[in-house]
Amino acid sequence: MKKENFVKMIECLHAQDRKNHKFEQALEPFFDNYLMSIMTSKIQNDIIDLLEDEMGDKFETVSWWLYDAPEAGKSKENCFVEVKGVKIPVETSEQLYDFLKDANG
Repeated sequence: MKKENFVKMIECLHAQDRKNHKFEQALEPFFDNYLMSIMTSKIQNDIIDLLEDEMGDKFETVSWWLYDAPEAGKSKENCFVEVKGVKIPVETSEQLYDFLKDANG
């Protein structure tokens, strides 16, 4: 996968997250917010699965970076991957791509 396409897909996922958040806020008075999160994120999860497959990401690093890493790279002191005792920064989607390419040869 081209780096540019990977980065664009990550940016699209971020943009969709922002739209989902606004949508959930608008409907929150009428529905359970958790239910709306499940409904609006199905396609995002499918895209993440495809990205992880395409990049040979056996450890779901893309998922971690988007949802569990400190705000997808915004917390620089906490956003890294440790490999054999070496901390590798993954503060940007470009660094995430590079890490995955290096990790999978």
